[in-house]
Amino acid sequence: MKKVDLAYMAGFFDGEGCIFIYRKTDGNYQFCCTVTQTIRWILELFKFNFGGSIHITGNKKRYKDMGWHVCWEWKIGDQKALSFLKTILPYLVLKKGEATVAVKFQTDKKPQGIRFKTPEEKDNARAVQEAQRLLIKNLKS
Repeated sequence: MKKVDLAYMAGFFDGEGCIFIYRKTDGNYQFCCTVTQTIRWILELFKFNFGGSIHITGNKKRYKDMGWHVCWEWKIGDQKALSFLKTILPYLVLKKGEATVAVKFQTDKKPQGIRFKTPEEKDNARAVQEAQRLLIKNLKS
């Protein structure tokens, strides 16, 4: 991609995107990036260049009943999201802090299938991940 295209996508993500870390029901943490938009073709640019998926958010019938445009969401997680953030990080302004924490989170995360040596090691890793989740949450305010 050209630098100007990366800068455009980073700017769009800065304004319309979201970075979050969440705790799954099994206690593990995961991070993802999303962009929500009523204009689907812009999200197709993100999907084409970085992967991920696009789906309708909310209730399609309610959108129609209320006379609203359908809202689409592009979502990318884990390693693909890491690659995406590393690529646009130099161009981010508003979300640079969140992106830096998310990159650190995913870089430090144990690969799937690799077990912790001790319960303490697992507890410590989860405590760090929870702190990173809270840091991203607080950077949004």
